Amino acid sequence: MDSDDDEDGQAGDGQGEGEDEKMVVHDSSVAAFFEHKGESVFSVKLHPSYPNPPLAVSGGFDETSFIWNADDGTPVQQLLPKHKDSVTMVGWNADGTLVASGGMDGMINVWKKADETWQKWEHVQTLEGGDEVQFITWHPKGNVLVAGYGDATVWMWQLPKGEVMQVFSGHEEAVTAGKFTPDGKKLLTTSTDGSLIIYDPRQPVGLSKLSVHDTRFYCDGGFVSLAISPDAKLAAVGSVSGESRIASLTGVDQGGGLAVVCALKGHQAGESVEGIAFIDLLGQGQVAGAGHLVTIATDGKAIVWDLTTQKARVECVHYEGEADAEENGGALTTVVTHNLGPFFTTASSSGTMRTWDARSGKSIAKHEGFTDGVLDADVKSDGAGGWRLVGAGDEGVALVFKC
Repeated sequence: MDSDDDEDGQAGDGQGEGEDEKMVVHDSSVAAFFEHKGESVFSVKLHPSYPNPPLAVSGGFDETSFIWNADDGTPVQQLLPKHKDSVTMVGWNADGTLVASGGMDGMINVWKKADETWQKWEHVQTLEGGDEVQFITWHPKGNVLVAGYGDATVWMWQLPKGEVMQVFSGHEEAVTAGKFTPDGKKLLTTSTDGSLIIYDPRQPVGLSKLSVHDTRFYCDGGFVSLAISPDAKLAAVGSVSGESRIASLTGVDQGGGLAVVCALKGHQAGESVEGIAFIDLLGQGQVAGAGHLVTIATDGKAIVWDLTTQKARVECVHYEGEADAEENGGALTTVVTHNLGPFFTTASSSGTMRTWDARSGKSIAKHEGFTDGVLDADVKSDGAGGWRLVGAGDEGVALVFKC
């Protein structure tokens, strides 16, 4: 990892009264993608087999999606047709031969690899579901895509044919997040109505539901983030009120239901938990995969939780000092973990990303180059013992970093 010893880049030009103050922006990126031409980049994802091929996909306010080379920033292909509103979600299927984009127009476009060089992509489907896409998620093994919508519906399609396999029911408000269990046999979704539902994908009605009627589960304002442990034993949801809830999935297969394990309260009240992820401090995969959790919120903090004690292990403060917090709001927008290991990266509204060691809470790298907020991020192994990190900038640029 690069050292985190550099000072923040800010300075006046000092050339005399009346001249504009200049700000020096330190740039530690190794590649940049500019084709969104100054319009916000809302979502970015590296190819699941990165660095072979070295591709990324991004979508933004300009209603477009692009596939591009994450090693040097060169465009590979603009994905057509365009959406009719902002592209807020992009994602690859498990083997990276299909890619999807979801937009505020309610549409999802899907493309497939059209040659062996990964340089040509062919549009295969435009999928219509509900109103305004809130999330998309691919099945971990098959060509099945699920999307949640602002109208409380959840749709599932078989690709590339685009056949509707299921329309799930049970939520009453926007379905903000959804994920398959690692084996693909269950689907979990959560909503601003304060509920969490687990489905058998073969059935439209949930197997079990936790809702606001359970006082142990209730969070004011509902949930906006979701994570499932690698061993599929626990689910975690983050709320707009700053609290998180942990639920056990183990009773569902025995004919029981979801069970509330605990409430996590550590972020400032009223600060939304925008990201949540299980993390493996010991690198033991599924053995330790349910033991620790990272939550990030708009209060500017990342908290690493020990779920055996249900207490915070360390707190990581992304911004630097009260002045930075006041100027930038200190808001964290997303968190990504570095595969099965102790490192994770946070992105902020201040235009920086930081990589942390969850064992110590130490910031081990600061990633700079953006001039506005970072709205999304992704990370993959670079195949040479390091990591490649990509961020989506509100100023319309996607940047790539080594770490």
